[in-house]
Parts: sequence; structure tokens; C-alpha cells
Amino acid sequence: MTVPRRHLFRVLVTGGVAASLRWPPPASAQTTLTQDAALQTLLDGNARFTAGRLSSFQEDLVLLAQKTAEKQEPFAAVLSRADSRVPVELLFDQTIGQSS
Repeated sequence: MTVPRRHLFRVLVTGGVAASLRWPPPASAQTTLTQDAALQTLLDGNARFTAGRLSSFQEDLVLLAQKTAEKQEPFAAVLSRADSRVPVELLFDQTIGQSS
């Protein structure tokens, strides 16, 4: 049986479009924090920042590298300016890769 080229082309194009609709795969959460818990963590950290009682600077850089080498568990995304002079980690008293 011979397959007409138009039919083959139609199948390839349709399959390509269908495959592109499923790519990239849907993102999944990397943390078990609820939205409310994540917000509360940020609010608590901001309260420490405004009170001048930061705790995130107590993290040793060696330990920080060890904690984030295998995995990170981000619980929030914060939109900030590219030229911001104050890192969001500082504003919310968090360390890089902190899991809560």
C-alpha cells in the first residue's frame, strides 16, 4: 500500500503541532509550603528586616554551598527591579536556597 505524500505531510505536521503543545511539560512545585505559609515566611522575614534583627547573615557560606549543591526548594518568586540595590533575600531575611 502506498501512502500519498500529502497524507504523510499532514500527519507529520499535525503530530508536530500536537507534540509542541505538550512541551515544555507543566511545572511542579518544589516545596511543600502552602501559599499562606510562604506568605507568612516572607512577612516574618520582612518584620525581622525592618526591626534590624536579621538572622540570614548567620549562615556560613560553606554551609550555604553544601545546602544548595544537591537541591534547592524555592517557595516564592519575587519580582524586583534588575538594578535593585537591595537583594530580596535581605528584605525578607532569607538565605539563598532556604527551604523555610
